[in-house]
Amino acid sequence: PGEGSGTDRAHTNHAALEAGTAFGAGLVGQALRFDGSDDLARIASTRTSRFAGPFSVEFWFNPSATIDAGTPNRVLLAKGRFDFNGAPAPRSLRALGGDGRLLLQLPGVLMASTTGTWPAGSWQHVALTFDGTLYRLYVNGTQEAQAASTESLLDHDADLVLGNAEGFGAAAFAGLIDEAALYGRALSAAEVQSLFAARDLGKCTATYSRADAGADQAVGLGATVTLDGTGGAKYYLNGRL
Repeated sequence: PGEGSGTDRAHTNHAALEAGTAFGAGLVGQALRFDGSDDLARIASTRTSRFAGPFSVEFWFNPSATIDAGTPNRVLLAKGRFDFNGAPAPRSLRALGGDGRLLLQLPGVLMASTTGTWPAGSWQHVALTFDGTLYRLYVNGTQEAQAASTESLLDHDADLVLGNAEGFGAAAFAGLIDEAALYGRALSAAEVQSLFAARDLGKCTATYSRADAGADQAVGLGATVTLDGTGGAKYYLNGRL
């Protein structure tokens, strides 16, 4: 999530922060801050970041300057490159230059969001899911595009990169990326909506050793809670006792 390091809190896909990638105030705690020049976060290609099956990736981003139809390419996530009409192109999810919409591009896939303006200083949630035959792109909890394919964005031996695409420095992203997460399955629309709705509650912001630590304790989405049954506490899940 970018809490002062590139450490992966859920697995071992730790990110190496390169070229001065720093931290800034995130939606949840700290976020990765990219300068739009050469900054990037690199996640090594391993069995848990390279595979051909279903996956999902989701994160929040906040651009330093408004991204719209007058903006060059701005890469949010990339993994390798491929030949596109005789020229190299990044396998990536990026804001399309001269257009503004988010574009997923990889062999046989060109899929774009309907949203094409991303205001500076505004947090936006993006989720990309792949079930093995169909990609779906969600923006702020709503599906905006889909494309049929059996080509996995992750099934490439190049490292997974946030905020840039190696060899395409002119397309670097300037701004913040927070709460980036990779899943080994396709999230449902309801799950994506829940992640968006959580906003600054986040996924991994708290660990409670006692659920009766105080009155009306709310737990952030994805937090770990130990229910010890002491103190006459009552526990609710989705509003039910």
